[in-house]
Amino acid sequence: MDSSQLTDVEILIVGSGLSGISSALALCRNGFTDLMILEAADCPGGVWRDNRYPGVACDIPSILYQYRDEKNPDWSKLYVEGDEILEYLREVQDKYGLPQKTRYGVAVQSAVYDESNALWQVTTSEGESLRCRYLIKATGAFNSPKIPSFPGLEDFKGEIFHTAQWPEGLDLSGKRVAVIGTGASAIQLVPLVAECAQQLTVYQRTPIWLLPKPDFSVPSVMRRAFKKLPWLHERYHRLAHKSIGHFLAVALVSSGNHPRFHRALEWAGRWNIRRQLKRPELIRQFTPDYSLGCKRPSFSNNYYRTFEKSNVTLNTSGIEKLTPSGVVTKGGTTAEPFDVIVLATGFNILGEASTSLPAFSITGRGGRDLRHYWHEQVGFKAFRGAAVSGFPNLFLNLGIPYAGGTSWYETADMISAQIVACLKAAQSKKRPIIEVSDAAVDRYMSAMDTMLSESVQRVGNCSGSNSYYYDSKGNNPIYSAERPDVTWAQAIQSVEASYVFSAVESEVVAPESSTKEENPAVGAV
Repeated sequence: MDSSQLTDVEILIVGSGLSGISSALALCRNGFTDLMILEAADCPGGVWRDNRYPGVACDIPSILYQYRDEKNPDWSKLYVEGDEILEYLREVQDKYGLPQKTRYGVAVQSAVYDESNALWQVTTSEGESLRCRYLIKATGAFNSPKIPSFPGLEDFKGEIFHTAQWPEGLDLSGKRVAVIGTGASAIQLVPLVAECAQQLTVYQRTPIWLLPKPDFSVPSVMRRAFKKLPWLHERYHRLAHKSIGHFLAVALVSSGNHPRFHRALEWAGRWNIRRQLKRPELIRQFTPDYSLGCKRPSFSNNYYRTFEKSNVTLNTSGIEKLTPSGVVTKGGTTAEPFDVIVLATGFNILGEASTSLPAFSITGRGGRDLRHYWHEQVGFKAFRGAAVSGFPNLFLNLGIPYAGGTSWYETADMISAQIVACLKAAQSKKRPIIEVSDAAVDRYMSAMDTMLSESVQRVGNCSGSNSYYYDSKGNNPIYSAERPDVTWAQAIQSVEASYVFSAVESEVVAPESSTKEENPAVGAV
């Protein structure tokens, strides 16, 4: 029977954040237009739709924070803010007619692989059942806010919310505010809250490495030049890409081979503290005792100096519990009263409580459950961030370990290129079942393990960093050690050697490993 008679849609994408849009763009540009996008929210945008707190912005240069084939010459700042990023995503989506292919307000509850028909049976929160040949999970990793389990959390009578659930129109003027957490969102949020709150107390468990932020508005003459001279904009992008890519490689992936450079970065981080603060006690409290890069560093020119204001206090005692009126710290007896408590506590990513990896129940061949497979059996394993053995015709955008890149956009685009290469190969072979081989996954993971042997997570002092880079077993599956330029090429070249293509009748085309076996270590930093 023709697959069109069995399927509701050939390709189903779950999620319309930056990775889902990336997949849809790549598919449409390559003629794979029989697709549908399911989005649980009422509009696209992913993390940039959900995170609306004051000061939200990207923390890498905006020239790199865009799709490879949809470069924006008109970014207003070097580090662009959330509203502008969200507008960019919506403009790209509209350009390719993706809203017409998207069903909003539809969450996916489960996906089960039907082996007899080689189809995915997807069940939505409304009880609807959809069948597709190919399923792309593009729900990202930052969609499960980490809510701390403090005793009394539900007893607090004031307003309490996570930064990813910021209430629209919230006015903090004259309020007593607590911010719990000092990660990337708090770094952006705290200076702005301090400007309007009557009193602000920030509760810190682990200090973060903060480097100076060379932020500035992009001059209008430069933006006009980029629009009129696309080649100039492209050269600027290539220069930024090469520079940032090399910086990330040396600073994080191979820091053990470049100890002087790594020490220089840590010196810059400590200097950034001293230049903004005068009080020795604050300098001590903000100085990390772990290596830079163990957890994600951030950038700011005004976070530290905010704590020199008379209405701002840093508390490092640790939280014992919450009461109806406020917060009690460890060793304390009375609660500090607050009107508003902001949970800047990040997201569940790799831990047991994570609901983002995966975001819904996925059952593959032989009844293999992806959540159990990752969390309980083999750990987080995915071939180039895109595919897991035992789950035919399922692609992840983004998977673990991520496929490298200088930004989430580049990572998503590289995975999208790999997906398209797989679909083209299946189409040309007339064998629609695509599954990455166990051998390919093992080779890739082994190569990554070797290449990360000099990474800061392996050779640095990361104890006590409380980093989301680590899973519950202490492993560090986040990073890919490949250079982005190498990954782009190998994402396509590795398809024939790494995937098994089968007909629905179970005919198999074995990987041509004897002649085309990939070497994932080629181009390693």
